[in-house]
Amino acid sequence: MPKLLDVCEKLARQAIVKEGGKIEKNAKGEEFFLIPVKAPKPSKLELAWAPGPIAGSKFTEAEMAQITIPGSAKGMKAALDKVAPGWSIVNCNSYMDPGLRPEELGRKNVLATYPKEPGVPCVLSRKVDIPAGKKTTLKLSVGHHPLGDWALVVNADGKELLRKSVGKSTATNGWLDVSVDLSEYQGKSILLELLNQPTDWNFENGYWEKISIETK
Repeated sequence: MPKLLDVCEKLARQAIVKEGGKIEKNAKGEEFFLIPVKAPKPSKLELAWAPGPIAGSKFTEAEMAQITIPGSAKGMKAALDKVAPGWSIVNCNSYMDPGLRPEELGRKNVLATYPKEPGVPCVLSRKVDIPAGKKTTLKLSVGHHPLGDWALVVNADGKELLRKSVGKSTATNGWLDVSVDLSEYQGKSILLELLNQPTDWNFENGYWEKISIETK
């Protein structure tokens, strides 16, 4: 809502100047809108059931690139890139305002996800090359909505490596740190999948503060 109000104010200011008005300030710094008085010029009556021809006005590609919707594929990918570059995301619902949160449960820059529907998880994935002769570990820091929980599932090439509840009983102050050893895949290229798996479909938000792969 605050962003909507900001846009409305900006458009109002532009309209005033476009029509020959001014925006001035007094000695106290208070603003005044000087709006010219003009005779109204009604447009042609358009009937909802018989509208005129389509104007053909379209957004440019540059303008389209600026349009994002919470939960949209483009918006979620952009948010994920801020937290874990190189990862992909699918099956994320727009419910409960998913995307990048500047702060959540005391952590900065948190990705919020929500499963697509009951039984269908939101999935983060990435193809990873595991070097030979070293120990590779997937490290996660995940959180949950204060009123709900969800199941964190980690798969490698379709094999389940971990399944853990993320809720009040497992996450301290709303957060849970997880380490998954990937050493068994040394010298291989694998598809890692991180699932925000729904449980009882009640506040199933998945919060992702850290997604990293560390090799020693």
